Amino acid sequence: MHTVSQSADQENFLAADEWQINLYNLHRQSEESIFNMVDLERTKDKSQMELITNARFKPDHGTVFLYTTTSGNINVCDVRERSDFHKRPSVCFDAAVKNIGAKGSAFTKWTNSVSEARFVGDHQLVSRDYMTVKLWDIRTAPTSQGDPVTKSVYSAQVSDYMERNLTVLMEQDCLDDQFFVDVTPDGKHLATGGYNKSAHVIDINATSNTVVPCHFGAARDSPAGKLKIYNK
Repeated sequence: MHTVSQSADQENFLAADEWQINLYNLHRQSEESIFNMVDLERTKDKSQMELITNARFKPDHGTVFLYTTTSGNINVCDVRERSDFHKRPSVCFDAAVKNIGAKGSAFTKWTNSVSEARFVGDHQLVSRDYMTVKLWDIRTAPTSQGDPVTKSVYSAQVSDYMERNLTVLMEQDCLDDQFFVDVTPDGKHLATGGYNKSAHVIDINATSNTVVPCHFGAARDSPAGKLKIYNK
């Protein structure tokens, strides 16, 4: 198990591992009260290596949750529609990078993996993959029914310097590193980590992307980082 997320009703929570997502109720402890929401083993060939990386309830909603996968999918599920999401989610967003060239395509197994996603406000969600932070509008309709949404609101580079060093990173077993993203309580900024002891703060409109060099082990009440504009 790598993820636990509590619903807004404070009674149910999701627990996820690489293959399954189960729904639990805090007041029911029998096995009959555990509901399997997603089971990739039922529909996927294990040789395809698509794994669940994260699962999270919508903070203000008790029936909507998302989960992300190593193949670059962000799946939004609404249990009011059904309770079985093995075959397809309510809405799927495809964050996988397309047409990155022959050299880059050798690393898509790692660069396309979405390590985390979070809801932002009522109609948006943000995702983090190896090199970018992407903002998505849940209301965006796919080009045809059943197809994933492939167009994000924007994609913000947070580690463009790593693209030219992917071979070295693979040799050092760094391509499996996981990066996460969080949203400020007011929903106006996103924060995510990077290499070189740094973090990024991105405003929700993507007008600024600020890098924060972090000094770990700094004394209490002393500056632990300095803001500077990374790009605009």
